[in-house]
Amino acid sequence: MRLRIGVLLIVIALFALSLGSAAMTSVTLDRKVTAGTVKSDKAPDVVVKFASLGTYGDLMIEDKDGVVSFDLSKALDNKASGFNPDARFTIGSCVTPVFAITNNSDIAITVTLSGGGTALILKDTKGAATTTIASGATASFYFEIDTINMAASTALGGTLQIRKAA
Repeated sequence: MRLRIGVLLIVIALFALSLGSAAMTSVTLDRKVTAGTVKSDKAPDVVVKFASLGTYGDLMIEDKDGVVSFDLSKALDNKASGFNPDARFTIGSCVTPVFAITNNSDIAITVTLSGGGTALILKDTKGAATTTIASGATASFYFEIDTINMAASTALGGTLQIRKAA
């Protein structure tokens, strides 16, 4: 039986608080699955499996319903002050990605982040913002954030889309 992936939407919300510096507190993930059975996002046989990598293991949290979320504030040395405004930085890198997505389906999928503009970008280990993952393959990702010319109170967000590759 061929399992088709409809749309897996993962909403990423980063909130910046205004106290002189940007304090981005968390990334939350929500999903809408239009085909298949919803299992834990970290289950070994789930269609699209998420796994934390390296020193970023504590950034990825799984709730009681199996939904993965990211708390980017855990990557900060000084959690009270948040991220600096007017800065460009990454959480993870090409060499040290934050998390991986494994495609356990029998079709290729495409991973993109929409709605983040130039402020929030999800990149794979080749530096690409759009990634195709073949059936049975895994791709790793990190976050790039640009707060240049942003007020500390600016909310950043986007939608991570995982769809059947064209």
